[in-house]
Amino acid sequence: MPTTETNATLKTTTTTLVDETTTTTIADLTTTTMSLGTTTTSLTTTTTLSKELPIKTRQFSYNSNGLSINALMCYPNVKGKYPIIMLNHGGVTGIGSGMAEYCERLAKRGFVVFASSYRGEDDSEGEIELAKGEVDDVLNLLELAKRYDFVDKERIGMVGFSHGGIITMLACERSNEIDAAVEHFAPYDIQNIAIPLQLKSLAAGWTEEDYKIRSPKTNIANLNCPLYIMHGDADNIVPVGEANAIRDGLKRLNKEHKVKIFKNAGHNFERDARFKNEEFEETLAWLNSYLR
Repeated sequence: MPTTETNATLKTTTTTLVDETTTTTIADLTTTTMSLGTTTTSLTTTTTLSKELPIKTRQFSYNSNGLSINALMCYPNVKGKYPIIMLNHGGVTGIGSGMAEYCERLAKRGFVVFASSYRGEDDSEGEIELAKGEVDDVLNLLELAKRYDFVDKERIGMVGFSHGGIITMLACERSNEIDAAVEHFAPYDIQNIAIPLQLKSLAAGWTEEDYKIRSPKTNIANLNCPLYIMHGDADNIVPVGEANAIRDGLKRLNKEHKVKIFKNAGHNFERDARFKNEEFEETLAWLNSYLR
């Protein structure tokens, strides 16, 4: 039966849309199947016995500014308290199989991971706004995440890709609770990227102020956590110069940061077999250094 969760912070009651819990066991190398909105994907897991934990995954909905938003949660199936990771996917079509796999990989390394589908995606209510209301969706999910008794709410990280990288930086500018963040191939100034075709009609009506509120550049002085910037030098969607601009902005403000440029890597290089493992281990090391 679906479960009901009361979010005291948001003063709302939400009911899960899907409550399928699957356990990944290390010994059996089982296959985890999960439903994401209207699409079902099968993910074959691999494990390293010396490093990885058995996990569970769960899909649910939560309230964000009066909208019912779908989300994915991945967490260790071992008693204890674990740091929270907010995982922010790229694009505007919801949580795909690659991001679901990434959620699982982080959980196996000892994190409780929450990923929002954002408004207008994966049957979530509302309309796509692109790096605006989506930031509210992530921060509202964080408030709910802190209520679980197996999380350590004093240790919070955030990881984002592309659109999710913008959301990550904007969230870190608004919240002082995030202890470490990693952004991948996100722009410093959203005017410097090609707006996806499916959002051309939305962007066509934007004013200069609309661009400013969606750009990390505007309030970079308020960024409140150490930031790891990762980008590919062959990115033809978000130019690598955007990573350099983020670096320069943080450097001028004496903000803690690190930059890694992946040679010959394009956009979404976390999916590329040439860079997939290196990117993940770099992300993991950064999170561990601040959250353990």
